[in-house]
Amino acid sequence: MTQVPNKKIVWYITSFDENVTPSNNLVSVVWPDGYKLHFLVDAGLSVGKTSDNFVLHYRPEKIELVLITHPHIDHIGLLAYLISNGLNAPIYVTEGTALLFSNLFCNSCDIVLRQYKKANRNNSPYKKVRHEKNKQKVKGSKKKQKPPFSKDDIKFCIENVVHNTVKYDVEYEYSDRIKFTFIHNQHIFGAASVMVRLTDPSGEADDVLLFFSGDYNNKNNFIQSFPLPEHIKPGEVSAMLVESTYGNRLSKETNYNFEKYLLMSLEKFCNIIFFTFSLGRTQDIMLLLKKAQDKGIIPKDVELFLDGSLAISNSFIVKENPETFFIKEDARDFFPKDLRFLSKDDRQLRTFSAKQKIIITSSGNGSFGPANQYIRWLVSDKSTCFIFSGFCTKDSLGHLLMNTPTGETIKIFGCEYIKNASTLFLEECSGHGRQDDLIKYINQILPYSVLINHGETSTQQIMKAAVKKEVNPPGDVYITTPCLTFKGSKYGVEQVIYSEPLLLDKKTKHQKKPS
Repeated sequence: MTQVPNKKIVWYITSFDENVTPSNNLVSVVWPDGYKLHFLVDAGLSVGKTSDNFVLHYRPEKIELVLITHPHIDHIGLLAYLISNGLNAPIYVTEGTALLFSNLFCNSCDIVLRQYKKANRNNSPYKKVRHEKNKQKVKGSKKKQKPPFSKDDIKFCIENVVHNTVKYDVEYEYSDRIKFTFIHNQHIFGAASVMVRLTDPSGEADDVLLFFSGDYNNKNNFIQSFPLPEHIKPGEVSAMLVESTYGNRLSKETNYNFEKYLLMSLEKFCNIIFFTFSLGRTQDIMLLLKKAQDKGIIPKDVELFLDGSLAISNSFIVKENPETFFIKEDARDFFPKDLRFLSKDDRQLRTFSAKQKIIITSSGNGSFGPANQYIRWLVSDKSTCFIFSGFCTKDSLGHLLMNTPTGETIKIFGCEYIKNASTLFLEECSGHGRQDDLIKYINQILPYSVLINHGETSTQQIMKAAVKKEVNPPGDVYITTPCLTFKGSKYGVEQVIYSEPLLLDKKTKHQKKPS
């Protein structure tokens, strides 16, 4: 029987996730001598929300360390708000994420600020009448909302990240109490899983290891695969927090339909619109289209366009830094032949031309970027096919579009349209591992306890049952919710605590940022 030492390091994990998004994990640690430390693994926003996201469940000035697995909005979007409320901790990312961070973080912040600006226009105490100079005040109008963060907060965050980049598979010592390792992960360019090692300076308590999968995949058309670093031994990890986005599906059930859908679309439609995420899915579709060109599948008179400044910029960053992103040799030249770039100035002109065309555009869920413009323009057009290449959350425009039958009315941003365009979904481009991939990963780690997050409720339940059956960790399997805190030590979870999240104390004095 395993003997638990009298003196031990105790940890508490609370994951403030709401089904699939966001990823926002608070870890608090107490050492035998009473020393306490709080750190975050990811700090994301819930996709599709604005003000709902900005309710703090902890005091940012108490956070001493932030570890970011990858730069998607549901993993980094909260950072500027935390900084505006006192966060003054180093933010660590991989070298690849650092190259992309400014682009993606500024875009995430811009989405939020534009939505606040729009909300304030809608809540304006004035309403337009026939003549602009005649304005009438409306009684009972809502109070103007203050932006959740400033440009200085955004700048401070970017500078913080640039100064705290790390290499893969190297254990970094933050202090004599905490070390961390960023581990190769094929989810997107620059993505990582993270292992944290908690140590007792006195040597009286055993080390404790916590493992965070981040959004995880073990397959990628671009990124090389690597084994776990040698200093991560199976059976030593106290708790593993693992995502479950596709935890209800098996790899063998994945349909590889790209060429089939492409051939069918080229035969039936004038406009073929691929909705992609600016990082990962955009480059995947570009590579697949290039391979289709090489096979002669795409006629030479079909026009190819890439739309979205972020997607274009990210693509060039990836292309120009193949070593940093560990890109396979056969995937380094991924731009299709005769690919042209669209801007907002010529977008409409190209869209309504009579020529057959393929347009790759962001965002992947249809809600942001040029995507929602294409949807409004073409949703009623029978000669258009919309192809989604990634998971669309329930509150996204993409989810609404895919679940509205042809010929029925669809409401988009307050306007009604008849949906005549066709919709397709590509499973094969997902950046998330399936159930068997995730279980294989867990079996490499063999943690005492498994915590499941980042998935729809039903999917998390299916994933939990599969982990119990296939792995059966001695410290059990749990599903995270924002109101549960998991308390544990070296040998896994010891207690599950119901913890109604505490709001930020408004009287808290924020720490001053260093000049």
